[in-house]
Amino acid sequence: MIESSRFEERGFTRYVCTGVVTLEDLMAAINGFYGSDPTPNSLWDVSAADVTQIPTGGMRQLAEFAKVRAAVRAGGRTAIVAGDPVGFGLARMYEAFAEVTGHEIQVRVFQDRGDAERWLAEEPG
Repeated sequence: MIESSRFEERGFTRYVCTGVVTLEDLMAAINGFYGSDPTPNSLWDVSAADVTQIPTGGMRQLAEFAKVRAAVRAGGRTAIVAGDPVGFGLARMYEAFAEVTGHEIQVRVFQDRGDAERWLAEEPG
């Protein structure tokens, strides 16, 4: 399950993933995010999710899928919070693919939600 909360005053949308989360679930949530009025920043918390059903090759696919949509958030940031080794590894793969494919947003992986929120609140540059 993926639940979203919009924090307009802080300029980000938070997605909290729980239970089994698939690549298709993530793509649907990303599509919904960009289909509305996306905030400049987003926080994806997968620390309580079971992401073992997501193939490692899916991270490249997800990065390419998001890149096509991300131009409307050029200069924005995406923070990913992952706790367990599988989730953290997949998130780091996504971060690398986002950089390699030339995303117009910054992506960074964290193990603590507070650290992620502080990074999103920082001035870019």
